[in-house]
Amino acid sequence: MILAGIAVPSLTSSMSVFKVRNGVSAITGAIQSTRYRAIMASQIYTVALTAPADTYVVTNVTTATASPAVPLPGNRALILNGGVATTYTFTLCPDGTVNGSAGVCPNNTALPALSVGYQTRQVNINVSSAGTITTTFVH
Repeated sequence: MILAGIAVPSLTSSMSVFKVRNGVSAITGAIQSTRYRAIMASQIYTVALTAPADTYVVTNVTTATASPAVPLPGNRALILNGGVATTYTFTLCPDGTVNGSAGVCPNNTALPALSVGYQTRQVNINVSSAGTITTTFVH
């Protein structure tokens, strides 16, 4: 009984860390793979993350072809940027640069700031205009 009392909080904490990291991995993977596609195809792509639906859509802007919405892992339990209902769009250019929501290259649209949370855990995701993605574990 005592061991169970000790193990349950530890297991709950580990599960919340796992869910946040899984969501962060899905988001960063979508941005990185789409950037690679933009470079390889020499075409403009966007990745649009929608909250609170917790989905993303990859669109080839050049051909006006959008993929079906892909759900983020976690069965809508993740909180993207505090749960504000909006869409965060990244434009991925053929030269490898990343811009905000304009869908044209080059542009000076600011990149959206992202955070992924679950229960008491939060990770910030920063994407540079050069395409470098960094993550910071907040708590």
